[in-house]
Amino acid sequence: MNITATEAADALSAISTALNDVEILDGIGIGTFSRIVGELRGGRNNVTWGYEVDRGLPIKFVPASDAKNNPIVPSIVAETVSIDQADDQKVPFTALCVAIEFEHTYDENLPTPRWHLDLANKKRDGTWQPGPLTHIQFGGHGHQNRELDCFLKVPRWCHPPMEVGLLCEVVAANFFEEQWKELRETPSWNDAICRLQKLCFGRYFEKLQSSMNQSSYSALHSMWAQNWGA
Repeated sequence: MNITATEAADALSAISTALNDVEILDGIGIGTFSRIVGELRGGRNNVTWGYEVDRGLPIKFVPASDAKNNPIVPSIVAETVSIDQADDQKVPFTALCVAIEFEHTYDENLPTPRWHLDLANKKRDGTWQPGPLTHIQFGGHGHQNRELDCFLKVPRWCHPPMEVGLLCEVVAANFFEEQWKELRETPSWNDAICRLQKLCFGRYFEKLQSSMNQSSYSALHSMWAQNWGA
């Protein structure tokens, strides 16, 4: 199922409105959503589209609490989301790097927890970065304070691609559960999330299913970038 730029804009606009209605989206986040939606609507019925979310102006949520009841601020950034749906055999992303980050408002010297969802990089010699084509990995990044980076970049876990709208649901469900319970009963929220799920998950699960119908290779082998990206 192809999603046009306008349809993506409508979905993200509905998600932004819903998050604002339950009062978990910060003003910076509202402004960033507004910019993305405006840019996408300019793409009209194109099925090739994309956007970015700069770390300086993230999709920022209101403060939440960690397991020890310390204040943290969740935000979502996107170095790039680039969609091309021309080939129905491939994932609909030509580039993807989005992340959920958490700011420690009580101690700026702690590493920033950061989970990012990526598309494996293709090198100049035609080989691929080791790992699944679409993956999730943990990596701390302290903004300008690079000595606080996490020392590990692996493992890269096999995972369906996700863009900003779907990551918003992850934040809402995990850190604002009561508000999410309200959101998930809202038709406009469910319509927007389901539309983006079809974009992100469809070809991933088709690939997973096809790999399970044969026994020559594991699912992970089939989804390794060097195999699936070829």
